[in-house]
Amino acid sequence: MYYQPLKYYKPRENFRGAALAVNYRDDVKAVFMQVARQTQEKDANGNFTFDWNGESITMKLGESDIASIHSLLEGKIGECKLFHQTDEFNSALSIEKTEYKDKTYFAFRFSKQDKDKHLRKISIGVSEAEAWLLDCFFRAAVERMFFEPIQEENSTVSQGATISG
Repeated sequence: MYYQPLKYYKPRENFRGAALAVNYRDDVKAVFMQVARQTQEKDANGNFTFDWNGESITMKLGESDIASIHSLLEGKIGECKLFHQTDEFNSALSIEKTEYKDKTYFAFRFSKQDKDKHLRKISIGVSEAEAWLLDCFFRAAVERMFFEPIQEENSTVSQGATISG
């Protein structure tokens, strides 16, 4: 089952903005974060557009990744760094709380390098209010991951214990 993604759009007049989409997928019990660069075009309504299907970066987040991001958003740690490696590519996400023009926000810096050493970097700022909603999203995802009833007949989770003496 797929759920409505949480999306933040940060367009800029100079076309150097970015957008962030966060989605939970039941089939793999994971959160996916995707960041896309702003394109050089506007749609028919004059809205800025983003390159979701081209040079975007997607990271699959498991429970330890979510816990690290949550710790940062709650102020328990000052910086969060995630690194994922596969045979095809390496991806990284660095998040830090920062101040800019008397406002606090979280700087999300994504990077992805393929096996041919082609490196992509995309950054986006998330306000404290947006970070609060993102944290709520993560909490709901964790509930779906661990606190939903297991539907499988041959579950490896014990249904009870027998004590013999």
